[in-house]
Amino acid sequence: MKTKIVYAVVSNETDVYLEQVVLSVYSLRKHTPNAYIELVVDSKTEATIKGKREGMLHGINKRTVVEVPAKYNKVETSRYLKTSLRQTVEGDFLFIDSDTIVTDSLADADQLTGDIMMVLDYHVPLQQRHNSKSVRRRMKKTGVEWNISMPYYNSGIMYVKDNTVSQRLFQAWHEKWKSNVETVGLHFDQIPLAYANEVTQRPISELDGVWNCQIMNNGLPFLQRAKIIHYFMSFASIRTAMPYRFHDKQLLLDIKQQGTVPTHVADMVERAKEMFATTNQIAGGNEVALLNNSLYKLYIYHPAIYSAFNTISRWILNVTHPKKK
Repeated sequence: MKTKIVYAVVSNETDVYLEQVVLSVYSLRKHTPNAYIELVVDSKTEATIKGKREGMLHGINKRTVVEVPAKYNKVETSRYLKTSLRQTVEGDFLFIDSDTIVTDSLADADQLTGDIMMVLDYHVPLQQRHNSKSVRRRMKKTGVEWNISMPYYNSGIMYVKDNTVSQRLFQAWHEKWKSNVETVGLHFDQIPLAYANEVTQRPISELDGVWNCQIMNNGLPFLQRAKIIHYFMSFASIRTAMPYRFHDKQLLLDIKQQGTVPTHVADMVERAKEMFATTNQIAGGNEVALLNNSLYKLYIYHPAIYSAFNTISRWILNVTHPKKK
């Protein structure tokens, strides 16, 4: 495989972000053992990579350290690294987010032909997403005018050629991201990516969803052929029960403790496409919207208040839709 694989991480001894990378790299090596892997980190993260933490990274071929301005917090530093990757990494590369499990060979990346290729965010056009309005409000806040033809990509997996086209896109992306942080306080990276794609005449082409199977959002049709499962670890902080078993933070803590991928986690990687909770249910349409509205969050964070609302709702339904005897 000629295409370089790139990860980027901001981490210290108190979190499990480095362990996420270790797990993803382990799964990658299972399916593409000859891949060349480069890990991009900031200088603060680099200072913590010693002893057991350094030993975990034996699957990494190269570690590149970037000096990030001290004014950025941990999340912002992570976005800084991602949006400046083209200026940091040499050669064609496939960037992979850390909250991923590789489930097939990635050698076909050598056959990709676009200058920059990504999968649509949530696998659908922005206007079809349940939270489309909130994303468009953030766009407007940053001065980005949305139109129905504008593609909105997920930056978790990115194929990037080393040429002037990708350099222009990343330069515009990085500058817009910095502007968003400094002027309106928004650290999100995909909105400035959409902006950069527009101002550079849309050089991003759509990548097959199997390269970024977003398992929590419309990814089910791509699961059977998936090369990479993107499970969005951030979702685990807002849901009480996650259907995909790799959301379990304990798995990462086990890696941290042992300094390697334990046998029980390795066994899960072998069957990554089957790793769903025993109790689960497929939701679609209006049910998806329900799982993402404020009432669901009320159910999680304030169950007593939710119970009161639920009682009132049952009374209203009994009045408006009485059961037939």
